[in-house]
Amino acid sequence: MFKSTKIRFGSATQIALVMLTGAVLAGCQTNDEKAGELVRQSSFLSHERYPIKVKKGVVRLKVPTSHGAKFVDAREQEIRKFVAEYPRTAAGHFVISIPSKGGARANATAGHVAKLAHRYGVDPAQIRYRHHPGSRRAPVVVSYRRHFAYTKTCGNWPKSFTDTHDNKPYENFGCSQQHNRAAMAANPRDLVTPRSLGDYSAKRGDTIHDKWHAGESTTSERSDSETGNVSEVE
Repeated sequence: MFKSTKIRFGSATQIALVMLTGAVLAGCQTNDEKAGELVRQSSFLSHERYPIKVKKGVVRLKVPTSHGAKFVDAREQEIRKFVAEYPRTAAGHFVISIPSKGGARANATAGHVAKLAHRYGVDPAQIRYRHHPGSRRAPVVVSYRRHFAYTKTCGNWPKSFTDTHDNKPYENFGCSQQHNRAAMAANPRDLVTPRSLGDYSAKRGDTIHDKWHAGESTTSERSDSETGNVSEVE
């Protein structure tokens, strides 16, 4: 017959196990702290390393008024392109500056620019007229303050691109992406203060909600004049 033998650990063994467990837990905590510190120091996030900022600046367009200068299609397209940015990015009035000695031709040019601006989305209440020193050959200057989105200049290479022994991203990491994001912002003001949602009809919203809750169609009904058939041609 075999007799079962009970093994009892002495106090020294128990103390050793407790110390080993504490060392393992301390090591895990130390590794976690080191990992967190590595992330904070390396700044893996491109928007932290190259934050996008918004500033105000003045844009100008000179419109010739000298003899022979006409509003050909190319010039009107140039003005249209310049004006198109105003409603979205403007941070002030739309200013039309006329040369002080420009005469009737300069005044006529300024008036035509104002008409084009209104046609392409500028509120007439936002147009301001100014005068600047200039002769009859001096151009009419159109300008306004607008918002620009930008970030730090790219090209920071303090060390070799292949030096990766510290497992950190290179200094220029994410710069081009941040520049692209800044350039793609339709309205840089949205990066500072989000625009409002616009007008909302609470009554219309309640109607749509009631129809949806009842299982009815929430689309608007179309009249006969709004419908059409596709013809088949053989």
